[in-house]
Amino acid sequence: MCIKGRVQRRVDQCMSRLKEAMAARRMVSLHNYSSPHSHTVSDRIVEPYMMMNDGRDVRCHEISSHINKTFKLSRMESVEILDVPWVFENKHKDVYTDMFMFSGEQRHTVTLHLGQLSHNLMIEEYPQSEKCITANDDGSWTFHTDVVSFLGIGRFVLGLYDDIKIIGCPQFIDYINEKIKSMGNFYKV
Repeated sequence: MCIKGRVQRRVDQCMSRLKEAMAARRMVSLHNYSSPHSHTVSDRIVEPYMMMNDGRDVRCHEISSHINKTFKLSRMESVEILDVPWVFENKHKDVYTDMFMFSGEQRHTVTLHLGQLSHNLMIEEYPQSEKCITANDDGSWTFHTDVVSFLGIGRFVLGLYDDIKIIGCPQFIDYINEKIKSMGNFYKV
């Protein structure tokens, strides 16, 4: 069997076990989970509560860190269902994916004043943004949405800074100001 077939079979087995554990509200051990963030391969005891990304990821509450994390099924060797019921169900939180494709639990509401260029590019690059935009009487537009991370919307605002004004979210204003400040040092040798 080819490597791709073996990996898919392993992923399917892990998905089946995770769905079984979620239905029974049981903890699992993710055996030999390979994490590029911590540069480790280790077993993780978690409470799986939501399949994501067409079954390629699972959202879990990790017992050791008490943090909700997303785990990729392709990075786990196997899943063992433990005879331990969920204890931290009250900490299970839905994950929200913003229009810039960042996911997380915490949201920030951002409001922007858009000129013609930024309005057109927003709709062209992010068609789902249309429902977040209202026309103003002066020919400008107001964009209002929730974001998980400032990275995506920050890239958009910094690229069109002279056609956009931030009119909501002090944290986002601070983020943009810090980015501008750090860009001043970008080309110094």
